[in-house]
Amino acid sequence: MRVDLFLQPTSLSAWPMSEWLNDVAPHRRLALRVRTIGGTPASAGGDSPAGAGSAASAGLACQSRRIARVVEAMHWCNEDGACRFYQTWRTGDLTADTTDASLSMSLVAALAKAGLPKAYAAAADDTKLDIRIEQSMAAKSAMAGAGAVDPTVILHAKPAVCLVGPMVSSALTVRQGLDLWDKLFALAVAVEIVQINRLLPAEQPFWHPGIGRRGTTRLRTRPGDWRPGLGRRRP
Repeated sequence: MRVDLFLQPTSLSAWPMSEWLNDVAPHRRLALRVRTIGGTPASAGGDSPAGAGSAASAGLACQSRRIARVVEAMHWCNEDGACRFYQTWRTGDLTADTTDASLSMSLVAALAKAGLPKAYAAAADDTKLDIRIEQSMAAKSAMAGAGAVDPTVILHAKPAVCLVGPMVSSALTVRQGLDLWDKLFALAVAVEIVQINRLLPAEQPFWHPGIGRRGTTRLRTRPGDWRPGLGRRRP
């Protein structure tokens, strides 16, 4: 089954999610693909953890966009190692003071550690890939809605199901990860389930600077797949 993980390149909350799915994928025959959301160029006035409108947030957004280009280049080359790259990429090292040169060196190191061609690092400066990022964001919005937060997971089951928001708060063993996946998948594909919302506990960090310590994890069907009184419709 194909699984798309949409994430913001600088999001710390997406890291444990990607680690979990990367561990589960070979055991459950999942075709895992990583796509990007956010990473908006500074000129577009996008949000970033450092605060919108500041020079620091503009610099961070610019570097985030460069990482997003690398991820999208892998996707469009049918490279299945984007999740490995994201796992080796040290998100916490990216700051407003990160220079283009230092980021390029970090990208090369992360690619080498993930066993991926170092040539992908050049995609960071390929502005033609920006249209691919916009297409990725549009694909996420079409399935999960424009308001879906980072990270968003789309399970291409029958029908497709969206998992919206962070679901894993800490590192899991492979066995724990498999148990969690099996329980979650069984619930996700149950035709009787329409939508589930769960508020994160106040003491649970959200793992993303500037966003805070509370958020919502939502498991929802694709808009249009259900109607009140009818339940979820299968195609």
